[in-house]
Amino acid sequence: MMADINTAIYTDGTTKQLPEGELSLEFMQKVVDGYIEVVPIGSNLYLVCNEEGKLVHLPPNPTATIICMAFGFYDEIVGNVIICTRDKIK
Repeated sequence: MMADINTAIYTDGTTKQLPEGELSLEFMQKVVDGYIEVVPIGSNLYLVCNEEGKLVHLPPNPTATIICMAFGFYDEIVGNVIICTRDKIK
């Protein structure tokens, strides 16, 4: 699981390591394709997702859902997401 920290996870199952340093709001909005919501899912671990993802019926993100469940966050994750530590969020 640790390899998935500081990673963008896309609905097609692909992942991309995040750039070094803090992430700008614009970068996060681009990844999730909309306004962001930051949700704590573990000790110093956060999920950044589209705040309206379920309302606009974004596709499920099974990879992100499984990772979140491993940290005790039991909800279906939709849309592209970022999983990162707090220091990545501006």
